[in-house]
Amino acid sequence: MPSIQIQSELCSTDREIDLDLSWNQLCERLSQLSGVLPSDMELRFEFGDGSSETVAAPGIKIGPFGKALKQAPTLIHITDVNIGSLAHELAQDFARSENDSNSSSKHFTLSDEDYKNRKNSVLQWKKDQGLGSYDPQYRAKLDQEKQRQEESMRGLTLNERCQVSSNNSTLERRGWLRYVGSLPQSGGLWCGIEFDEPCGKNDGTLNGEVIFGPVKPFYGGFVKPTTVKTSAEFQPLDIGLESDDDDEL
Repeated sequence: MPSIQIQSELCSTDREIDLDLSWNQLCERLSQLSGVLPSDMELRFEFGDGSSETVAAPGIKIGPFGKALKQAPTLIHITDVNIGSLAHELAQDFARSENDSNSSSKHFTLSDEDYKNRKNSVLQWKKDQGLGSYDPQYRAKLDQEKQRQEESMRGLTLNERCQVSSNNSTLERRGWLRYVGSLPQSGGLWCGIEFDEPCGKNDGTLNGEVIFGPVKPFYGGFVKPTTVKTSAEFQPLDIGLESDDDDEL
């Protein structure tokens, strides 16, 4: 996944963004970072060749956002078009405080504790909306998913023939199970598959690090243990398979 710079009036950060995310999924993730509601967003994508593209009302667009762009963006700038929103008001307050501090040659600082106690902050908005780690069921959901993946992993045999099912397809892919474990910068447990067909998304490397292989391009992929079964009976199929599964690296 490419690392993309995310900018708004209230944030500036680098994040790895999956280009296969739907427009709605992208907007939800950007909202968690910026505090701008998906319905209030206008996005400007900047590319490595110096060009840019602006998308209004991205939350109502259909399909993976990456396929609608000419290339992977290097920067996404989020504009809040709702001048009455909380995020817009916070941005205005921040701009005023910056101007005041510059005019008096003083720098405005706010301690972490004071920021946590503010009632009109982006952090408080995330708490009120129950987003991310502020979801009351967040930890329970993580633990439940981890347990489910661990149970599936116990039934797998490394370097055994395997079959991989897909949430987005009735077809099944086959190959060899080459890796089971965690991945750098990716949460949870993953299975590394050497596919019989070029139906994967990589060659066994991830973010430049060799996890298994490497194998031929597009013959490798990383999937969740719950989608994998191992058995000597899973011999190669005679058809080519492709996957558009979002839950895959």
